[in-house]
Amino acid sequence: HRDLHSFPTRRSSDLQEEVLTLSHGVFSALQLITLLTLTSHWFACVWGLTGRTMNEKYNDSSWITALEESKGRKFDTPIRQYVASLYMSVMTITTVGYGDVGGIREEELWVATGMMIVGTMIFAYLIGELVSVVGLINEDENVFKQSLDELNVMMIEANLPKDLCKELRSYMIHAKRLRRIQRYEKIFAALSPTMQGEVAWHADRKSVV
Repeated sequence: HRDLHSFPTRRSSDLQEEVLTLSHGVFSALQLITLLTLTSHWFACVWGLTGRTMNEKYNDSSWITALEESKGRKFDTPIRQYVASLYMSVMTITTVGYGDVGGIREEELWVATGMMIVGTMIFAYLIGELVSVVGLINEDENVFKQSLDELNVMMIEANLPKDLCKELRSYMIHAKRLRRIQRYEKIFAALSPTMQGEVAWHADRKSVV
């Protein structure tokens, strides 16, 4: 008998996909939002801690005091400093850069430079993954539209009559559901016989009810 520890450990993402009934595209989008939120929070904590440290080191002279002078209001509470820091971190990650929050001390400039480098890489990763996620969410619709476009080009090049073109388009629209059923059949065939029986039993029970 093989020891249980010899089996590969399942990743947490595998367990999440078993529990959640969300589509892979929606689940990936939620992961990206979580990554962006956590990164913004971490950057805000680092930036806020830097400002408070500079205030203690240079006797109230940091990006916090500079922001207070430019805005004409106090940022003397933790929540106000966090909001300003979060504002700075989101600007840095999204490469917006309004310029109203920035470092004035050399140490703050070093921290801001590091945040810009890391933030740019994270933002590029998020954009790339977001494009993939959008493609996954609308994959069926994109394939259908591409097939319909190709059909239109074929009909134009073949100079087909209008009535036949209408019938072909109607067939493509109705065949969309058929192709989805065919994909379901492939998934069903990949299941074990026991699971196929359970799925068939529940499907038949639902249809009878």
